[in-house]
Amino acid sequence: MKQIFLIVAFMGSLVFGQTGPHVIFDANVDAPLTARERAMIVEAFGDKAQAYVFDQPFTERDLKDFLRNRVKVIRLDRAKYQNEPMYQNLPQLQNVGLYDVHNSSVIRDMVYNESTFNILKYDINHHPVKEEIYQFGDYFITILPQKRGTIKRR
Repeated sequence: MKQIFLIVAFMGSLVFGQTGPHVIFDANVDAPLTARERAMIVEAFGDKAQAYVFDQPFTERDLKDFLRNRVKVIRLDRAKYQNEPMYQNLPQLQNVGLYDVHNSSVIRDMVYNESTFNILKYDINHHPVKEEIYQFGDYFITILPQKRGTIKRR
């Protein structure tokens, strides 16, 4: 009986006293989706957008964080970066597969256009451990990792 009590007590300490890295969201993810963000999600998820994103508060929040805080687009200054080894062999976004699991009519962007570019169309890692950089024409597309912190549960 004492062994069972110790096992239950140990399991309880794991559940209730757990610490570990948790995603930390910026306050801007509490704001509703913009029309542009909603359109990007619908383009990527097609008729599954409602069930897979809009009806799933955590998924919606995660995508808002991704789009608002973790995707950075920087125009490439060739003179500045042409001799930097780090930038010589970046993966080309044009060579990355499309995320067409839910919407088979997704079309690859041929050139970067700020008002129509949709990073959700590409089969990239949305949760990298470290920064990932892709080149797309004259632009760097940087995907930042999620912010993480430790929260002590009571």
